[in-house]
Amino acid sequence: MAVQLVVQYLPFQQYRVVKNKKTFFFFKLKMKNKFSTIILILLLLPLVSALSLQGNLLGTIIYEPGKYIENLYHVSGTDKDYVVELNVEEELQEFIKLVEEENDGYRLEIDFPDYYIPVGRYSFSIKAKEVAPPDSAMGSTVEVSKLFFVEVYSYDKEILTKLSAENVNLNQPVDFNVHVESRTYSDIENVKAVVTIFDQDNQSITTLQTTQERLPKLTSTNLQTTFDTAGLKAGVYNAQAVVNYDGKEKIAETSFRLGSMNLILKDYSKELTQGFSDFSVVVENDWGENVKNVYAKLFVEGQQMLQTPTLDIIEPWQEAKLQGITKVDLPLGEYQGMIKLFFQDKQKEEKIMIKVVEAKEKNSDLEDKLAKEKKTQGATVMLILTISLVVILIVSLGWLFFHKGRKQDDF
Repeated sequence: MAVQLVVQYLPFQQYRVVKNKKTFFFFKLKMKNKFSTIILILLLLPLVSALSLQGNLLGTIIYEPGKYIENLYHVSGTDKDYVVELNVEEELQEFIKLVEEENDGYRLEIDFPDYYIPVGRYSFSIKAKEVAPPDSAMGSTVEVSKLFFVEVYSYDKEILTKLSAENVNLNQPVDFNVHVESRTYSDIENVKAVVTIFDQDNQSITTLQTTQERLPKLTSTNLQTTFDTAGLKAGVYNAQAVVNYDGKEKIAETSFRLGSMNLILKDYSKELTQGFSDFSVVVENDWGENVKNVYAKLFVEGQQMLQTPTLDIIEPWQEAKLQGITKVDLPLGEYQGMIKLFFQDKQKEEKIMIKVVEAKEKNSDLEDKLAKEKKTQGATVMLILTISLVVILIVSLGWLFFHKGRKQDDF
């Protein structure tokens, strides 16, 4: 049996072991007289595979220079071809590998070097995935995986930090949270942050001081401050936190939005096809509340071409697509157009350019694709009909044997 091993370095290291495996299932059943025939019929139904990847639990791995870990894993529960993958972050690639063993086993080897790598939290995973035959109309996509984390700490004072802020509506305050996590075996006596807010032109608006804390080793804390947005216009703002911890500094950045009841035109169909043509508009809710009753109208050269169906709701800060079909009788060429957006009791206009193009004829590739889809649909219908007939047969036989048993009991 051939085994193929492929190694890829993008941006994870990936080992792929492709192997054919046959697993036989044995069942020991305790049957009751009245239902023995029904159970035997059920045994004739195709067995459902339950792919599994088994091995001893490792938990979170603490990085230590020179540390060596070995763990065994086995793939079972499938009669299909399968692929086994090892995905490793770039910083750990040369220290972790997966070696194929006998009897569908795989040995995970972790061999850390005699020095520290950059402080942080890293991850890698092992995944087993069934592979459907190329000519299969209904291929399996069953897969299982195990995810591992590697924590790298330091004896020097080190932290990980993250700055976060929520989007709000105009004139509402923004709460900033600076999450600070100790990555050191030493206590940090004082940690605090200065948060600077920048406008759309990257000009500083104000500077805020957070709370300050003592940070014991291998713990975390949150430093907080609040920004008053009164008088600012709607838009996207940036923030930068300079975190000071016992004389050292780390920088964290984020952005946030001040919203108003508004729809933003994100994208639209740039071309219309002569004849009947699809047209769609992508919009974004620029508000911290639901926007209701949303639809769009398309105008080309002052003539209305289309009104989309109405969307009941677009949730806060979310995108949505408005779409419809229009008949296009215009000559080929580029035209000035307009999209009118309607929402709640408001509307707005966006000028656009749109191109009318010739209808594309069906090509052989499209016909092949349609034929393949019809074939797949046919196979699906046949499978559903077969299962339905088997179920009907089982129920009928069960009913007959049950009533036959009752009649015998009466005698």
